Amino acid sequence: MNAALLVLCIALLVCGCKPGRAAEEERGANPESWSGLQGRLTWEEAVQRCGQLGLELPSSEDFKAAEKSDAYASWERGAYWSASHAPGSQDRALTFLVTDLLGVASGGLDRSGQTKQDRLFARCIQAVR
Repeated sequence: MNAALLVLCIALLVCGCKPGRAAEEERGANPESWSGLQGRLTWEEAVQRCGQLGLELPSSEDFKAAEKSDAYASWERGAYWSASHAPGSQDRALTFLVTDLLGVASGGLDRSGQTKQDRLFARCIQAVR
C-alpha cells in the first residue's frame, strides 16, 4: 500500500471524516449550488424531482454548511427535506427548519425527522463530483 494512502486512511479513521465531506461542505455554503424552491413534496417526490434536474437532495452536511454560511437566509420559512435518514428509521428523513427569529432567518437540523409521506419544502443541490 502506498504510504500516502495509508496516512490518508488513518487520518480519515481518526477524525471520523469521509471522502467527499469537504466537497459537501463547500457546495452547501455556496448559495449558487442550491436550486430554487421546488414546492411542497413528499420525500420520494423530492428525490425524483432533484434527479430530473440533474441534481440531488441535499444531505444533512449540506444543510449544516448552509447554516454556518447563512446560505438559506432568503429561503421560505418552513421545513426542507434532506437525503439523510433519521437515526434508526428508513421511514423518516432529517429536515432543515428555517424560522424567523426577531425578523432574522434562523436555521437548524431537526434530528427527529419527518415521515417521508409528509409534504415539505424541497430544494436540490449540485451533485458532488
